[in-house]
Amino acid sequence: MTSKPNIIIYQRFLAKFRHGLLEELSERADIGQVKVVATKGMGIGSQKGFVPDEDSEKFKVDIVSSISTILKGNGITFIPFYPQAFFKLWKYDVVVLEGTSNLVNNIFLVPIARLLRKKIVWWDAGYNGETRTFRRKCIDAVLRVLIKRTHAQMVYSSLAKEYMQRYLKAGNCFCNVNTIATHYFTPRKEKYLELIENRIKTLRDTLNVLYVGAIEEQKNLHLLIEQLRGIRATISFVIIGDGIFKPELTAITPPPNVSLTFKPASYNFSVLEDTYLKSHLFMMPGDGGLSVIQSMQFGLPVIAIKTDGTEYDYISPNVDGYICSSIAEFREKIVDFLKKSPADLECLYKNTLEKSLLINSNNWCEKFIEKIR
Repeated sequence: MTSKPNIIIYQRFLAKFRHGLLEELSERADIGQVKVVATKGMGIGSQKGFVPDEDSEKFKVDIVSSISTILKGNGITFIPFYPQAFFKLWKYDVVVLEGTSNLVNNIFLVPIARLLRKKIVWWDAGYNGETRTFRRKCIDAVLRVLIKRTHAQMVYSSLAKEYMQRYLKAGNCFCNVNTIATHYFTPRKEKYLELIENRIKTLRDTLNVLYVGAIEEQKNLHLLIEQLRGIRATISFVIIGDGIFKPELTAITPPPNVSLTFKPASYNFSVLEDTYLKSHLFMMPGDGGLSVIQSMQFGLPVIAIKTDGTEYDYISPNVDGYICSSIAEFREKIVDFLKKSPADLECLYKNTLEKSLLINSNNWCEKFIEKIR
């Protein structure tokens, strides 16, 4: 391998948050070129692809056409097939594959990359089901064959690492906690610390809660709104995002103590910053772990539901946030938050900012580069 490896990354679609992280990786002095191969994804929601206006010298995005289908289960999964893009990998040193969710393409990409003697990194979220269903066991049987032929397996969370090692026999598996590009936040940490006192003062009047992300039924926002009923506080709930469930959600009549405000999706940190800094708690009642780390980077504690396991790497329960086993538990955690003394609230906010210093894109890039050497 060259001293500055060239990397190609195959994705189903390129999410906006992923673009920032991979662009930051490409800017490293010890990396050559980075190319992403992806489709446009779906037109809306969490699986909407991002198409950048232009490439940089070291970071290129190749949006390819595909034969695609949609799988419906607990949510909607976009499945593309793009065989014309398989041999784009020949001039790259490292091939990074979006794991289980892009299995259709990986069945071909793994043997081609092996034939061309490329280093292969399998990048996977792991499995988050309560039990291993028969369907999942069948999928795992195929995955084991492919993973055995990869050189390293990079997973989103500690729980994913346990699953990959136990059931998929991943022999060179490492956890690189899923993140976003965080360089925007580093110079602002002192500012966020100084605003903690004001956050606590404004809590006396109204509890400002926030959700940022795709608006889809499996995000459980409609169920969360109902859980706010009867809490002895005036609650302002701001929801930023778009998605196929937005018309149904905006038609909901909220409880009397709750005001709902909807704002369009934004991926610009400077646009989102004012709303984040005026909020007291972030709500994550469905899947969507990267919204958790984004919120913590702004110094905003999160109440999250158990989903893909990343929440346990992000949040130390009752120290820098809360993890719930059900939607009904959100009410309990909100009430607990409202009962905290100013000193305990200050501790919670400071702990959140301290955790955000540990999970960041610089650490992610460092670990990735270490493992591909």
